Amino acid sequence: SGRLSYLLDPYEVEAFHIGIRARSALTGRSFESIAYDYISKSWPEGGKSQIEEIIKVWKDTDFPAFRNNIERGEA
Repeated sequence: SGRLSYLLDPYEVEAFHIGIRARSALTGRSFESIAYDYISKSWPEGGKSQIEEIIKVWKDTDFPAFRNNIERGEA
């Protein structure tokens, strides 16, 4: 779906990772809890296994898009 593509876009993955880590640090809530709440509310048709896979992708990113920009001298 279009929403799934958006949630897994490399630039969005990195942005979600940073935003969720910040919110977690400020609230004391876990990364997974914040991410699950956001995804399930913004993509209600997503199944639990799909949501869990998105959370894994978000949490495990090694920032390839940002890394690529740095290597090209754009960041």
